[in-house]
Amino acid sequence: MDVGSSLLSVAGSFTLGGANAGNYVLSAQPTVTATITPFPSLLPVFDNLNSAYSVNDNIPLKAKGTNADKLTTIKVTGIDLSFTQTYTTLPATFIPTEAGHYLIEAISTNQTLRIWKYITVTP
Repeated sequence: MDVGSSLLSVAGSFTLGGANAGNYVLSAQPTVTATITPFPSLLPVFDNLNSAYSVNDNIPLKAKGTNADKLTTIKVTGIDLSFTQTYTTLPATFIPTEAGHYLIEAISTNQTLRIWKYITVTP
């Protein structure tokens, strides 16, 4: 269902049951209109972090959304590289010097909130 107002919702296939069902007739299936609003995100997301970059690109390390302020550390790990870097002053910028696959993790101080994204860096 879409988000919006005055949306028509149709419930179909209502039938009557029970011993006295034959005494009644449904003349039409019921309809209702509703206003449906998007559910707010309960988790933060990375702000402006793409999936692909090139070596020496400036990669923004910043989270936004609900509870983003609780993410105090961002860790960058080279998946197929011997590379790990941790940032505790946020927002920050990561500038890769090697092509490969990286995992970007944002972690809360107590490590109960964690978001991550994989990126690819090409030559």
